[in-house]
Parts: sequence; C-alpha cells; structure tokens
Amino acid sequence: MIAFADQIGAHYVATGHYLQCDGHAIYMAKDLNKDQSYFLCQVEKKVLPRLLFPLGTWMKEEVKAYASKIEVLNDFATQKESTEICFVENSYDEVLAKHMNIDIPGETVDSEGNVVGTHRGYMHYTIGKRRGFFVNGAHDPHFVLAIKPEKNQIVVGTKEKLEVNQFEVKEINLFEALTAFDCEVKVRYRTKAIPCHVKIEGASASVVLSEPVFGLAKGQIAAFYSGRRLLGGGIIL
Repeated sequence: MIAFADQIGAHYVATGHYLQCDGHAIYMAKDLNKDQSYFLCQVEKKVLPRLLFPLGTWMKEEVKAYASKIEVLNDFATQKESTEICFVENSYDEVLAKHMNIDIPGETVDSEGNVVGTHRGYMHYTIGKRRGFFVNGAHDPHFVLAIKPEKNQIVVGTKEKLEVNQFEVKEINLFEALTAFDCEVKVRYRTKAIPCHVKIEGASASVVLSEPVFGLAKGQIAAFYSGRRLLGGGIIL
C-alpha cells in the first residue's frame, strides 16, 4: 500500500485496523476486544509516520451506529460479526479442498518418531487439536504437538507435552533499539499477553516465559508489548 501511495503521490495510507499509531509507535485500540495491533508487529518502523488508523479510538458499537446513518453502509451496520478471514465461509478445510486433495491418510507418530496410529491427512490438523486422528491403545487424550507435511505425519502426545516455557523467534522487527528486555508476548491473536524476557542474539531471539503456554505453533507471530504499546515481533521457530 505504501508503494502504491508513492506511485500516485499520496503521503498517507489509511486502513480499518483497530489500533492506534502516533507516527512513532503502535498502540492497542481503544476497543480491546477488536484490537488488531498483533498483526502489524512486523511493519517497518520507517512507514509509521505515514499510517492512519481512523477506527483506533472508536468502539465497534460506535462504528456501527455511525455507519447506520449512511445509506450505502447499512449492510455493514447490521452484518454478523466475522471471526475468520473474509474468504473463509465455514472452515479452512473447505477452501483447501477446492484446490488440492486434503484427504491423504498418513501416519500418527509419537514424539520419539514411533508410529502409533493413523490420520486423515495432515491439512486437517492444527497444533493442539485433540480429535480426528487414531492412536493405538491410548487411554489418555492425545493432542497434535507438531505437523510434518513433507512426510504427511502428525506428532501427538499428552497435554503435558504441549507445555512450552521457552522458544525462539526469527525475522525480528522492533520499533526501538532493544537487545535484552522484559515485556509481554502474545503467541496467537486471541491469547492473553504473558510476561517474558527476550534476548536477541544475531538473527534470532530467545523468549523465556513467566508461565507456560500450550500448543505453541511454529510459523505463528510472537508480538511483544509493553503495556498497550507494541514493541515489535518475530516468527516462532
């Protein structure tokens, strides 16, 4: 969007994200239930002075009430709240199934690599999922610990093995110069921020949590906060 703005000679770019920006830093939105600052933790610092977020100081109810007074926005004012990406009507499985075969049975393995059962096809699973696969002779509930798409395998184990107290991140983006610092981290959009210590070494950083998280997923964003201020983030390894 910034590149397009440059092409047409526009200085500012505005989006409908629920967050606030003063040109130097990003902050959570007034409406914490709709806050989307998590998704902008890897925006380059140099573009912050050019970003506008008009909804950042509004509650969602206020936005809908305002829209209801404008005829062309009536549909928005009365539409059902969305919880997924706009093109996902029911489930991600349905979207993937239109483009590829997602029902390729594979092996379910334990954390040591032993085959313990079967599954429907790795695309049906996310980290922490409990159902939809078979484990031979299991008495305790098992959860997906990891996914190995190249082998069409899922790794499963008991809930205790989902617990993570420390992890690494790559592709780190920070809005200020920091190398070792205490902050809070969100490892998923809808999870609470957990106090942690971050130490950056080279191209990666270690994150030590004050309390464990369950079902940490590689490839997800870890967003760092100091109160309501977004410090930046990275990709979970």
